[in-house]
Amino acid sequence: MYRLRKKRARFSQISNSSLIYYNVADQDSDRKFILATGILNHIWQSWNHFWRAYWLAHLTGGYDCKNKKISPLRCGMSEPEALYHLLTLIGKKKAGSSGSVKHSHEEATWGDIKIIQDLAVYLATPTNNVINASTAASLFGLTVKHIQQVRNSQIHISMSNMVRLSSDVVPHYVISKPKYPHDIIEAKEISSGKIAINYWIENMNGFLNYL
Repeated sequence: MYRLRKKRARFSQISNSSLIYYNVADQDSDRKFILATGILNHIWQSWNHFWRAYWLAHLTGGYDCKNKKISPLRCGMSEPEALYHLLTLIGKKKAGSSGSVKHSHEEATWGDIKIIQDLAVYLATPTNNVINASTAASLFGLTVKHIQQVRNSQIHISMSNMVRLSSDVVPHYVISKPKYPHDIIEAKEISSGKIAINYWIENMNGFLNYL
């Protein structure tokens, strides 16, 4: 049984604890690099764990973020079967086919904004609140895209990733030419004037609180 209120609280704990650890870290560049990589990855993985549970809860049953029981859209499905069905909805498996997901590498990036928006369209009904996920994605989606891209670029540092980062993310922050992806963490987000990592965590938690 998936309890989304508990999962949301867990994300809040992880993201805010990560922020505290980062803010008290010393300024040694090598240690900062390692810590930033770990924190970005931890936050992003936790975000995806929430969304995996979110979609499974609405498909097979659970309790929503207000602790109200969710009426399952597909009764009797096992988790591997439900994951497979979700993959058919977003084009990762053949539409209309059935099967089971046996390994984690077969799964999607459940917290990706496009996947959130696509699954919200398929799973929203008059009796659930999935439409809120679509609305929240329109409000906070850019933040999620930015931390995802910075995290992915930090994990897989390459010239091509740095070029994409410079064109897609850097213009939104007060930073000219980051040497490494994690340099953006401490830059100010232009529209809010807030430090990027603070802004991202605030908005990601705001996203989940909207559900």
